[in-house]
Amino acid sequence: MFDREEECFTLAELVVVILVIAILISLAIPNYLKGIERTKNKEAKTMLRLMAAGEEVYRLENGFFVGCSNASQCNTLLDLRLSEKSWAYQAIAPTSDSFSATATRQGSDGRVWTITSSDEDNPTCSGGSYCE
Repeated sequence: MFDREEECFTLAELVVVILVIAILISLAIPNYLKGIERTKNKEAKTMLRLMAAGEEVYRLENGFFVGCSNASQCNTLLDLRLSEKSWAYQAIAPTSDSFSATATRQGSDGRVWTITSSDEDNPTCSGGSYCE
């Protein structure tokens, strides 16, 4: 019924292959996660630049910057489409001539990106291990 001369893999060979695959996966996952966080950082920086542009338009139309405490309020006041899935957005307008907007990473390492009216092109990051 079974011919003993058939070529087959031994249990030891299968275990070695599985171990090699497991090692490759363990090396790939941290790079994959780091890539995801870099993409999330780019999202935050882009949205903060949009918030800065929205604040400038609001100031031109109304004569002052406006503050907002969450993405929904910012979307309404600044006519934006911010998502609260990955970041919590808010804008603080302490005076009519300046503002500061922040994006805080949801459920992560406490990363906060900030943009100000004095430097609208360069958001800065504080906290967290993925500030790049």
